[in-house]
Amino acid sequence: MNGQKETASVDQHVENLRKRIALPATPVEVWFEEVPRGKQGGIGPTDFLLIAAMRFGQDDLGRVIGAAQPRPGSPPRLSSLAQRPWLPEQVRLAIQPYDDRSVAVRGNKFDAAQFAKSPFSSGTFVAVEGGEYILLVLETN
Repeated sequence: MNGQKETASVDQHVENLRKRIALPATPVEVWFEEVPRGKQGGIGPTDFLLIAAMRFGQDDLGRVIGAAQPRPGSPPRLSSLAQRPWLPEQVRLAIQPYDDRSVAVRGNKFDAAQFAKSPFSSGTFVAVEGGEYILLVLETN
């Protein structure tokens, strides 16, 4: 353990996540939070990301991946905001810095349309290599 406490905004309740996004299968465990994308205090709306790590049983993981459209790009990249201190260890270990705006994640990247529900209009997820985890990033526009 690194001695850090989990951020108060991190939620681990599947039903709370289900209220925010569409879940094509029920995860065994979830961790998620909403992260502002823009600068706080500006004029107008601030877009935000929903970042979630979900652990699925193998059958459910296969269904989720099977229903998704692959996204090109190797290594899969996500916004650097996806690198959160509360992520499960297996997910954290799969993430490496890529550039100043993104991180690379070991795994396969997919379109997250099946998870999208208003106000989230687009996003991607990575099926993390070697496990049962999905790292999801949805965004408002």
